[in-house]
Amino acid sequence: MKDQHHQKKETILDKAFQIWGNVHFHDTSLTGLAAEMGMTKPALYRYYSSKDLLEQAMEERALNGYKNHTKDLESKLEEVSSKDWVGTYVEINAQYIRENRPYIRFLAYRCRDGRWLDTLSETLCQRLSTQAERLGLPVLAIRWLDTLSLLASRGTTVHSSDVWRCIWEKGLGNEEQLDQPSFDAIWKQAEAINYEVFPEEPLLKAVFETILNEAEASVSLGKVAQRAGMSKSSLYNYWPSKKAMLEDVFSRLAQHYSHLYTTFIGALGDSKSVVFGTLAFMGTMLRRTPGLLHYLQRMMALGGGKKAMRGAIHQPFHAPLKKVVEQGQLRTCGMKPDTVASLFAISCVSEVRYQIQCSSNEAAFQNNIIDFYRLIIGGKSVLGSTL
Repeated sequence: MKDQHHQKKETILDKAFQIWGNVHFHDTSLTGLAAEMGMTKPALYRYYSSKDLLEQAMEERALNGYKNHTKDLESKLEEVSSKDWVGTYVEINAQYIRENRPYIRFLAYRCRDGRWLDTLSETLCQRLSTQAERLGLPVLAIRWLDTLSLLASRGTTVHSSDVWRCIWEKGLGNEEQLDQPSFDAIWKQAEAINYEVFPEEPLLKAVFETILNEAEASVSLGKVAQRAGMSKSSLYNYWPSKKAMLEDVFSRLAQHYSHLYTTFIGALGDSKSVVFGTLAFMGTMLRRTPGLLHYLQRMMALGGGKKAMRGAIHQPFHAPLKKVVEQGQLRTCGMKPDTVASLFAISCVSEVRYQIQCSSNEAAFQNNIIDFYRLIIGGKSVLGSTL
């Protein structure tokens, strides 16, 4: 009987990852899960008496899977030659991501600010640092390889392997961008921007802060009203529904960030500066608004987020980056311009998050971001000369 009970609990876990994972763990319930499994909610309670207990069991399984992966990865890397180290690292990571997306997304869902998953990743980086030093690779390069692992996980063909290897070997840019002489000037211009959102509109600011705090999944009119210090009924004087409220705020956010970014990029007066300018803009903006950084990281990991919110953040940066690619200023390595622009944006957010957590001062943050820019633009050839 105990074995049957245990097997049923494992089946429920499987279904929870499958069913809830399909909706990126948004708006989930035991009632819906029980219905999908053809059982009653009281029957489900015999195995998990609450949603929290079920999620704790899911967390334990996902964490154990990730820890086993890191041990297996470390063991296999010790057996390969220096020549095959990078390829082995990326391919094993990519395979794990392909086969365990629900687990990875669930861990991101449980870690609202991303720090918990960061801790696991950083533990792996520390364990690999000795091997990386033997190969002459800084930990910065391992983090870039993690992003390339994500790219490689999206395909299983020889072509997908060629893509990440092209990026690693050659980088995404050219010598002119690599020798960018105005890093400091561009960074100072980015630092001079006022990134505050809705400073003179407390109600809109309350909506925005609620979205970030709840990571969007649990935003309600009641929570917005509480944060704004007003009654829920009074919100209807501004918006007829929660949907209308979110769409209005997301639209305003898109306009706000787009104006800041296009004004900044336009002032640079040099098209080749757009790439580093984008990184400087995102770095300084997210350093000052960590709530937005945590939100973006969580939504990227989940592969979800409201379309309107994704547009509000995605729209201002994506079009200029895509234009740079189409003008031939970024190498495509066989990817579509949209994919190149998205890869750059995702890697920027991930590296900025890491640097914010690890860098103690603004100067160190700036220098590390510049090193990251050189690596993704110049490829592995810059590792021994400029980093």
